[in-house]
Amino acid sequence: MDEAHILDRAERTLRDRIYAAGVNGWHRLDIAISVLDGEPVDFNTARAGTFEPAASGLAWGTPWSTAWFHVTGEVPENWPAEEVDLDIDLGWTWGPATGEALIYTADGITVESIGPGRPRIPWRSRTIDIFIEAAANPMPTFDWFPTDSSLGPMPDAAPRMVISRAQAVRVNRVGERAATDMVLALQIAREMTDRARRTHVLRAIDAACDVVDDLSIPDDQRWHLFEKALAPVFDSEPSPDAPRLHAVANAHIDTAWLWPFRETIRKVARTFSNVLALMEEEPEMRFASSQVQHLAWMAEFQPQMFERIKQRVAEGRW
Repeated sequence: MDEAHILDRAERTLRDRIYAAGVNGWHRLDIAISVLDGEPVDFNTARAGTFEPAASGLAWGTPWSTAWFHVTGEVPENWPAEEVDLDIDLGWTWGPATGEALIYTADGITVESIGPGRPRIPWRSRTIDIFIEAAANPMPTFDWFPTDSSLGPMPDAAPRMVISRAQAVRVNRVGERAATDMVLALQIAREMTDRARRTHVLRAIDAACDVVDDLSIPDDQRWHLFEKALAPVFDSEPSPDAPRLHAVANAHIDTAWLWPFRETIRKVARTFSNVLALMEEEPEMRFASSQVQHLAWMAEFQPQMFERIKQRVAEGRW
């Protein structure tokens, strides 16, 4: 068995075929912007503000400033609601101006955050009417000298963010799951030291690639057959002496280390909104938050989110 060939083939199949199969269409959304003059405001104040039409290419976001966006639209009638994601890039980069944002429903309920490396979230509705609080925060560096990313103003007040896109995406959930399965299978194959079990995994990966490459298979059957071919990777019984692992999720958030308090508060809100969303997707998920101050901030600044956290605590999941 040529292990290197199988791994290389699987990587190419994942990159060129499987990822592409996860998206079946795009639909542009309408976007409007309200730039704040000064400190951040709560949802109700922001919603009552004045929003101006915006579009891709618009520059916004002077250092440490905040803007709210109103994104609306209706996806095509032939899109099933459960296949709809949001893909919104308001100018995310990895530095020096990064930016992150928190999505709210039209009635002020936090949804999830978006930002660098994560512009897309599940939506599962054909109607889009959301508000987004976007923070144009610089990325502090680690040389500990004053730079253009220190906690003061940048050398100039020019906007550092540029709107890239605001669109709905029609997602093939089965194809999306196929990508996740292949990534995990490849990780297992690379880390497994038992040669017999490694061979077992590689054969399943190779068979799954055969399914992807077989043009005679109808597209509506391909990914179910792909899952069947890859199933031996995940269905095999562990050895009797294999350890049992228990994983508890955690988010490392420093309190006012790289940001002022106001940004730590918003960072916590974005993070906890993601945790709550993941708990909806994964009923077995458990999360540990170690700083009591962060929860106190949510009780003060995000009371609706804090009530949802209390519910998860009562369930023994937080």
